[in-house]
This record gives sequence, C-alpha cells and structure tokens, in this order.
Amino acid sequence: MQGTLQEAYAVKHFTDTELVRFPDNNAAISAVNSGSIDAHFLDYEAAKEYAEQYGLVNAIDIPSFDAPAGFAIAKGKPEFQAALNEALHAAMEDGTWKELYEKWFPGSPMPDQYLPSAEQTEAPAE
Repeated sequence: MQGTLQEAYAVKHFTDTELVRFPDNNAAISAVNSGSIDAHFLDYEAAKEYAEQYGLVNAIDIPSFDAPAGFAIAKGKPEFQAALNEALHAAMEDGTWKELYEKWFPGSPMPDQYLPSAEQTEAPAE
C-alpha cells in the first residue's frame, strides 16, 4: 500500500518482484480476489483477518522487520516528549506493553526490545 512501512520494506527487499501500489487495503485485496495481483503485503494482523474473511492463504509472519514506528511531536513540547518517553518505558518495564501486544497481535513474536528488561535475551541498546 502506498506510503506504508510495508511499501518501504518491499522496495528494499522484494527487488525481483513487480510491485503494484494501491491507495488502501480494500483496493489491494480486491485485486488479489480478482486475480490481477498474486499477493498483498501488509501488516500481519490485517493479513490474518483478510485471509480468514476471503478464504485466502496467509503465507508468512515477518515478526520484526526493519520498520520502526514512532511519534511526531509538535515543536515546543519538551514536557510532553519527556512524559511520553517515560510512560512508554514504564509500560514496557511493568509488562503493560507486552500484555497489549499479546492481546492485539496474538501469535506474533514480540520484538525483544519491547519486553521488560528482565525478560530480554540481549542487553537493551543505550
């Protein structure tokens, strides 16, 4: 889909593939269902839902590809930025992030850096 992290990943990694960009998931799934494209690359949870809804094959879960996410914070909001960073870190440390991840992304492995530090297999980046 145009302008997504999946598009950036596909351009970088699916170099032997003819990529077709769509404005939204509905248009892409319609093209899959009509046979005009072979597959649609999108976030895993949405892919599972479309596969179930339309009887499609959900081929693979790429649990942690090079597509980090972040927040764009308005200028002049250092207190908000500090509070957001603190809240995100606290949610990771107390297990809230893990609980929410497991609720909304069942079956997808959670990237190590979002686990409470006591559960991480690698030392967190500083």
